[in-house]
Amino acid sequence: MDTSIASVVSPGPGPRLSGDTAHAAVWRVRLLGGFEIDDGRHRLTRLRSRAAMALLARLAMAPARDHAREELVALLWPEVDDTTGRGRLRQTLSLLRAVLEPAGGPEVLLADRRVLRVVPGALWCDVTAFEAGWCSHAPARALALYGGDLLPGFFDEWVVEERQRLQAMADRLGDSLATPIAGPASPASAASAASTAVTTGTTGTTSAKSAGARLPHYATRLIGADAQAAHLLSFIACHRLVSVLGPGGAGKTRLAVEVAHRACQPSVDEPGDWRPVIDHAVFVPLVGAFSRAELLDRLQMALRLDGGGDVMEQVLAALDGRVTLLLLDNAEQLQEGAVQAVAALLEQLPGLRCIVTSRRALELDGEQNFKMSALDLPSVGAPLDAVAANGAVALFVDRARAHRPDFHVSGGNHAALTALVHWLDGLPLAIELAASQSRSLDPAELLALLQAARLDGTASAGSLAFLARRGPRSGSDPRQASMLGVIAWSWHLLTLPQQRLLSALSLLPAGATLAAAAALSRAFDPPAQDDAAPADSVAALPPADPPPACPAGTQSLLDQLQGSSVVRSSIGQDGLRRTVPLEPVREFALAQHDAATLRRARGRLLVWLLDWARALPATPPLPTVREELPNLLQALASAPADGDGNAALRLVLALQSSWGEIALPHSGLQVLDTLLASPGLDDSLTAGGHAMAAWCWHETGQRDAARPHLQAAFDRPCDDPVLQVMVLSRGARMHWRLDRDHVRARELIAQALPLARAVGRPNSEASLLSLQAHLCTVIDHDHVQASALSAQALVLWRQSGNRHLINAGRYNVAVAGTQGGRGAQGLDELQSLAAEGLALQDWDLASGALEARGTALLALRRWNEAAADMHQSLAVGWDGLQMVAVMYALWNVAPVLARLRHAALAAETMGLCEAQWPQRCGAFEPGDARDLKRMRRFARALLGPEQAQAAWQRGAGRTLADGVRAVLALPLPLPLALPPR
Repeated sequence: MDTSIASVVSPGPGPRLSGDTAHAAVWRVRLLGGFEIDDGRHRLTRLRSRAAMALLARLAMAPARDHAREELVALLWPEVDDTTGRGRLRQTLSLLRAVLEPAGGPEVLLADRRVLRVVPGALWCDVTAFEAGWCSHAPARALALYGGDLLPGFFDEWVVEERQRLQAMADRLGDSLATPIAGPASPASAASAASTAVTTGTTGTTSAKSAGARLPHYATRLIGADAQAAHLLSFIACHRLVSVLGPGGAGKTRLAVEVAHRACQPSVDEPGDWRPVIDHAVFVPLVGAFSRAELLDRLQMALRLDGGGDVMEQVLAALDGRVTLLLLDNAEQLQEGAVQAVAALLEQLPGLRCIVTSRRALELDGEQNFKMSALDLPSVGAPLDAVAANGAVALFVDRARAHRPDFHVSGGNHAALTALVHWLDGLPLAIELAASQSRSLDPAELLALLQAARLDGTASAGSLAFLARRGPRSGSDPRQASMLGVIAWSWHLLTLPQQRLLSALSLLPAGATLAAAAALSRAFDPPAQDDAAPADSVAALPPADPPPACPAGTQSLLDQLQGSSVVRSSIGQDGLRRTVPLEPVREFALAQHDAATLRRARGRLLVWLLDWARALPATPPLPTVREELPNLLQALASAPADGDGNAALRLVLALQSSWGEIALPHSGLQVLDTLLASPGLDDSLTAGGHAMAAWCWHETGQRDAARPHLQAAFDRPCDDPVLQVMVLSRGARMHWRLDRDHVRARELIAQALPLARAVGRPNSEASLLSLQAHLCTVIDHDHVQASALSAQALVLWRQSGNRHLINAGRYNVAVAGTQGGRGAQGLDELQSLAAEGLALQDWDLASGALEARGTALLALRRWNEAAADMHQSLAVGWDGLQMVAVMYALWNVAPVLARLRHAALAAETMGLCEAQWPQRCGAFEPGDARDLKRMRRFARALLGPEQAQAAWQRGAGRTLADGVRAVLALPLPLPLALPPR
């Protein structure tokens, strides 16, 4: 081993722990009380870099889960950009492997492009062993392992959070044994004392399954709600629909998320302990969703479903056969149709469980209501130790220490703290907002100022009324507006620039990136003299007119807002941090402005979104567009009433290349319909908008809704030659897709091609040539001409630099080659396309390219290679919830299985496809019928008529999940099965 990498404490054989998984581990990692690792020959107390030590700690504390590279970068280097962070992670991983995996040694870490993971059993960690002792109700075992604070000297945010959590666990264990914890022992001695006690080192509260990857993660601890969390977890054990009810600010969402994370953790197999076997858990925010369509849209976005067709069917298909935990957050405003949609999902998906946070029950059969109570409050006049131990006070102290690290309960403030948490009604949000002012105010001063804070009459109307206390005490109780008082006081303590930025952030329901926040930081500035023009002209201002953005100054303001506990931030799927106000704060901030000010600010937002869309790179980043979609739809929805219809249409058309990869949700299509029906629109923009709407409606399977838009696109006069090309191009494709009218399609192609060339629209020209190639294939059966046209289109798309378009062209060329009898030529290209799809998070492209490559290998009789590609196609499609891609992969893997003599599974797989194809993919085509007939004949030849029919029927009765798992369970390379006797 290269001892220059680490400090060697004692070479030679080291102590091995007997009777537990530490004995079998390659390395033992001790993090409690200090850093130490040993493999029986070397014991190291430091590595060359602190980042390597932190990375090893993160992996060792959760050895059973996959660690996303983006997550590790955000935890270890939160201040750097994504590219720099990924480079640092690669460098740190290389350093760590040099220590853990010396030449000739066993493998310890596994890594691919997306995740890092620990080889099962390779690492033993005192933290997971401590947690296992905790979970198995063995306090003596656990305390023997607690050698002191986690990683002393490390102050990363996640380390501090875990340190505090483990400290609290150790304190409770000490209380349960009625003996204080001794001073921190050395890690080696603590581990030695527990050598025969701990039976497992892999299960613990940090070893969450990847199932919870779509749940929010909070940077602060949940305090004072342990009993409620345990109670709620028991509710979920017995009921599939649990509604967590309580007033705004009671902490419903935080508690539900915490319990959802716990429900996703592996079982410790203790009597009476329940853990579901959950395939995935998904958080679905419902703020602003009222109707059935809006509910389904939120589900569609949360599940990342981009395919066309009926949204309900998409959701059912995505969740079919999976044990799913949906957390539906803020559901009190759902209308009857939306509530019935939840009921329908539960009825048709036996593996579905739902946690709903709401201010009122859904009133559904089988619903179990969990009424959330406020935090327990200390008794008035309680002694100092009782006040310090109270949950509400502990929450205040914890949050206050973020602003004033030396804050603690003392003889001088415990009475004021008692009165303060009583005045705040024990509501967690109110306590957190109040605690954020502790830097400059002591509890007595804060209580006096909060009691004096009152909303003036102009700001306390309408949408904020739900924050007031209701019931018999609401009339005279001076605390009836306590939440409003806290928010109002927080607002009044902000500077004017902070207030204006907070108001701007409130316009963006999906949150604002730093760039958006900087651009909009002055959206609520008073109007300049020339801002008295109509709203539409404001929205059409050129990019240079808004005040220049200052990211550094904006970041400082965002930090100040974060410190005031009025906003939260999270990392999106694109790796960008977005900041969004807490919902009551958002409503309060918008209520401070009159209608004219709000309209003007929304106009400035529309200007920024249009600039943002036009500035997207040649290859639109799909994760970023997905994250920004709620903001886009919000801006489009408000534009008609604000008189900004033309600017909104420009935004729609500027994003047309992105809509090709990301389908608009149903509510977005309705917004587009409303926009196109508004008065005063430019004719050319409207014609282009109708052509775009026809395409979008068709992509969702709504053919009847697409036809009126197609007709309107040609009825509306269009003087803009660029938009004329768009209308003709999309019209040609729509006539073919809607009615298979190849004559009309070719007429429009003939009109559009010379115009596209004249106005310099190579992407449109390429799209037209691609359609021509498709018609040559399916109408003329001229594969040679089709290949030539596809190649021409690809040349033009390459000029654009848009990788999505280039990949579409490459795919067309490769598939045309395989259909023309040149399968071997496209294999490398299809493999490259699959890698591109994974890199761009285009799961449909990745799965489709792998499936097409497998089909080409099948034609070349390279059975095992075909099986490997089909296997990966199925895994990518299933993991990415691309159900159509999954069906294609199953359909085409069946003949591969048959060729390798896995005849029963081949027949079962094709039986499943025959049963589910019409529902999921539409009617069979003539070629499909031939495939089915051929597979039946093959199965009968291999199995005999009776066994073949039985296998086919077994498959027809399977769920899609069972069929996928049966294929994915096969080892690779697939062995040649023996023929049946």
